[in-house]
Amino acid sequence: SLAIHLIEKDNQIREIASLTARGIEYAYNDPNFRKEMSGWINNSLSLRKQGIPGYALRIPLFFSFILPTLIRISNIGKKLAELNFVSVDSVPLISVISAAKEDRISWFKIGRLAERLMLEFNSIGLNTSIFVASIEMGLQKQLQEIVGSKFSPQFLFVIGKAQSLHKLTPRFSVEEKLWK
Repeated sequence: SLAIHLIEKDNQIREIASLTARGIEYAYNDPNFRKEMSGWINNSLSLRKQGIPGYALRIPLFFSFILPTLIRISNIGKKLAELNFVSVDSVPLISVISAAKEDRISWFKIGRLAERLMLEFNSIGLNTSIFVASIEMGLQKQLQEIVGSKFSPQFLFVIGKAQSLHKLTPRFSVEEKLWK
């Protein structure tokens, strides 16, 4: 069984933003996480389809070339936590998907449901963005209390109008991802 929670109360959104910030700080305290994350950051001129280009992070062109190294060698978690707090705290709506069980079938269903919801929100002109740091870093119980769920939170995304849009990031075509 799955449950969808739509959070629109300012105090709950602020609590979720705080949990997200804590999750970011926990993650960036781990040098192995930072090393892996640095490999996913691309400079703003890269045409690489995997990873996150600098412009999607709203960073200056020059800085996009040094950010991967900076992430790998120093803990910038506190600053990233602050930025993520502001991002989550500024949205009008948060969706949390919870599940009765944590298994592969549930995770598949959660992914399918999350994608469907995000597509529906996008189709009516609302932007969505995924923020799972609180879930991934073991703060599920606190999130569960905030949303008032009897199930364990498994996925979280925010919904709202983007304040500043950037060009779309490179995408794989369907044909590139299909098994042949």
